[in-house]
Amino acid sequence: MLLSVLRNYEKDQLLNLFDPAHIKFVENALGNKLDREHLINAASGLDFKVILKNENQRVVFIQNMSDENIATFLVRIGASPTATEIARKKLSYFSTVNTNAFIENIDFQIVGTNELARQKTVQDTKLIEPNYPSYPYQIEVANAALETIRAGKKRKALIHLPTGAGKTRTAMNIACEHLRNTKAGVVVWLADTSELCEQASNEFNKAWSSLGNKRLANYSFYSDSILSLGGIDTGFVVASLQKLNAIAKTDRDILYKELRNNVSLVIFDEAHKAIAPTYAQIVNDFVSDSEFNAFLLGLTATPGRRLNVENDDQEEDRRLSTFFDENKIGMNVRGYLSPVQYLIDSGFLARPEFISLNYTHKSPDRFSIADLKLRQGEVMRSLALEESRNLQIIETIKSEYAKESQIIVFACSVEHAILLNFVLSCIDIPSYSLDSRNDNKQTRKIKVEDFKSGRVKVLINYGMLTTGFDAPKTNVAIVARPTMSLVLYMQMIGRAMRGPRSGGNEVATIYTVLDDIPEFHNVNTAFSHWNSHWTQD
Repeated sequence: MLLSVLRNYEKDQLLNLFDPAHIKFVENALGNKLDREHLINAASGLDFKVILKNENQRVVFIQNMSDENIATFLVRIGASPTATEIARKKLSYFSTVNTNAFIENIDFQIVGTNELARQKTVQDTKLIEPNYPSYPYQIEVANAALETIRAGKKRKALIHLPTGAGKTRTAMNIACEHLRNTKAGVVVWLADTSELCEQASNEFNKAWSSLGNKRLANYSFYSDSILSLGGIDTGFVVASLQKLNAIAKTDRDILYKELRNNVSLVIFDEAHKAIAPTYAQIVNDFVSDSEFNAFLLGLTATPGRRLNVENDDQEEDRRLSTFFDENKIGMNVRGYLSPVQYLIDSGFLARPEFISLNYTHKSPDRFSIADLKLRQGEVMRSLALEESRNLQIIETIKSEYAKESQIIVFACSVEHAILLNFVLSCIDIPSYSLDSRNDNKQTRKIKVEDFKSGRVKVLINYGMLTTGFDAPKTNVAIVARPTMSLVLYMQMIGRAMRGPRSGGNEVATIYTVLDDIPEFHNVNTAFSHWNSHWTQD
């Protein structure tokens, strides 16, 4: 009805529907006056439920209703059709005393039959966007994992995807598919920090609301949770390893055993930590005991423990691969030796540009790899006080800040992070320092949100933000702490490597302060570093 009525409006009546300033702006932009057809098309998109609350606009609207429009309306409200002029007066009276009812009974969607036929066309193909989409490589990895679980021949596997490739989303698809096809059963998600646990819990809520097929409970057993694990026979449980270890010691034969009876899938986030004695015991409680046969699925970007420089490091890497039965599920991309290069070329990861930060050593102390291993605290304190080193870091931050970069800095120590933050505040560069000693859950949330939103461009941290932290717009990482750990180095630079298809950047700039200690400047080589210890599905 609306369009057919509007076609009877005079041009001046149509102009009165709009703000004159808007009309002027559009006419200036177009370079000519709006004609009547333009105005009709524009008016058809207005909210007439609001417009018709104005008495003058109702009078104009009724004046322009055809006899057919009026007769249709009177039938709609249960009034008998009458002579044309009487009908129009009856409608005017009704619109005055029953304005809301008048508006509610106008069919704003109905147009004349010929117009409807002319406007309505059948859309042959409709593209429907999913609410919880996966990239093709994530689907491939998830399907491989589900196939392994269903086959029942193996009870452990480790998913190996580069940092930024979406391990959590891939695993949530696996968890949801498993729960969709399991009448009763519990999926347990294990992580070693409250931040990782909270991230997983929130992600499962998003995943299940789109992929779920039944009402399901999401249980939180981390931080200050007082959840009782008794009676949980189906659902998704996010648990910190520390809290599970505590209850295992006290209630191993009661509530803990009851939970273990019902768990069919265990997902271990940051699974390179799984062989730590306490953590390994928790996993074995669900998987290796002959009484319990859950499937263990590990997630990691680094399927090893440390840099392969000494025999004991190799042994530790072998222990990890043995723990997961040497069964690794990863990406195989035709034409690429490394999946990392494929992800960079496809825009899922940013292209890393490595820049070494050299400085003049004024301290008489010189440190070796052995020093870093045996006297790490002393080494870090000495480097944190190296004036020329800190000036090089500050100058780098100033330069990138001027480019409006989003910068994350990994400091040598808590004191180092505080010092760098203080210097930046003195030169009017807004920044935050963040560490586990001085920050609580609330201050951490505020600082991280300010950084993610861009209100603060520099975030300096020590011992945090290597995992469970996602700020895709971060495009600069400054590694200002030396490390022998390839795992830790990959985690640090990964914070800046979200690509444009993942909401990030084309290029990630990675600054590494050189302290005469081995560094890692090739993410492709780093990703495949541990492959000799694994077979891959």
